[in-house]
Amino acid sequence: MPSTPPQGAPNRAPGAPPALTILAAALAIALAWAAYPASQALAQPGGPTQQTAPLSPPPQAVQPGPSVPSPPGAGIGAPDGNALTSLDRAASAHSVGDNVTALLSVWEAMQSIWNMMGVMGIRNAVFVLEEPEFFGNYQPKQGQDFMPGELIILYCEPFGYTMRQEPDGTFTNSLRWSFKILDQTGNSMGGQDNIGPYTHGGYRTFIMEKMLALTINLSQFPAGSYILSVTITDDFNPQKSVEIQKPFNILAATQ
Repeated sequence: MPSTPPQGAPNRAPGAPPALTILAAALAIALAWAAYPASQALAQPGGPTQQTAPLSPPPQAVQPGPSVPSPPGAGIGAPDGNALTSLDRAASAHSVGDNVTALLSVWEAMQSIWNMMGVMGIRNAVFVLEEPEFFGNYQPKQGQDFMPGELIILYCEPFGYTMRQEPDGTFTNSLRWSFKILDQTGNSMGGQDNIGPYTHGGYRTFIMEKMLALTINLSQFPAGSYILSVTITDDFNPQKSVEIQKPFNILAATQ
């Protein structure tokens, strides 16, 4: 049985190093890529409303006082909804050595792009030796061969899922699994739907790190070559889903 553990590129700032300019251009391309499917998803009637992060509040008037130097990154908070503006700010800050502000601004840009995404993605979809306890803390299995009765554990890191903001200001996300075992011709040999939901909330920071680990017992399957097809769906916006396909082999029993 399965289980799981808990439109253009921005202008380059004068003197900005090439590495940061490349990063800014890459994120700008991702922004343009994300905007189209997001608008399509939101245009469909009856679909859930995509959550967005709140706008930064306007600056408050303050009484003059003694001049106190601001720490690096002061004033950087929730994104303003414009990833390119955040990337320009990151490039400008980095060009003068203020890498704290640069990094915070890049995170702002990432959150803005994330909130525009109408799709999900997956990174690090790998077979592992055991269910990891923490995000990124996994031990990959070498190869794709499994002994008879050996558990199959697929680890993955989804991104682009909905981070719903609750009335108290915290964020919640929720995902579901489905999987099928396919033979080499694509015929389904069995599987299971609607595993979950796996909901995590109470975050006061916009979390971009979530792991899932699907454990499957295929002891009843004969030796042969198969494909594990896994679909992950956003519980808050079912129009968002992503499929993973991983080939694997069950070896013949040794005498």
